[in-house]
Amino acid sequence: MSQDYAAIIASLNGAVLVVGTIQYGTLIRKATDAVEARLDEELTFRGKLIQASRGGVAPSADDLLRLKRRRLPAGFYSYILASLVYLYVCQSIARCTKDVLKWSGSAKQPPNPELAERAWEVAAVAILLLLIEAGASAWASGYSQLRQRGKLYEQTYSEQERTELRTLIANATPPVPNPPPGPDPTPQP
Repeated sequence: MSQDYAAIIASLNGAVLVVGTIQYGTLIRKATDAVEARLDEELTFRGKLIQASRGGVAPSADDLLRLKRRRLPAGFYSYILASLVYLYVCQSIARCTKDVLKWSGSAKQPPNPELAERAWEVAAVAILLLLIEAGASAWASGYSQLRQRGKLYEQTYSEQERTELRTLIANATPPVPNPPPGPDPTPQP
């Protein structure tokens, strides 16, 4: 390993940590927003039940069961897994960078091909994980938007209306084209 290589690896690891921390912060912000939205929804629903009770209307069993079945937001465990991966990668990068800087700062640096290889592997894996996270995040965001649009479509139109439209679409045929204008094929006397 050379001094130039050590400098490149240390800089690359620093950049990966910065970008990874930004991506991780965005991911955690999404998780926090989802938990807060779920909590707001539940508290609003509880408030409606209390208001109804004040008016003499007892909550239905379905309403009470809805509150009993508390769930974490969809994908919450994915956020926990991402956090564990992030912490492991940060620890690996920090340890590797410390070893590279220690090697670079020593008075007599013996060749250390194992450290050079480990530094490359850590950087490569970290960059790969950044790319995977970016792609997965983009896919999840797009998928979530499609699901929301699908739910809105289902809430706006009844099952019967949607079925009728599917049937019309399935039975649709292209219109028969009119013959092009030209000479009249009927015989003239």
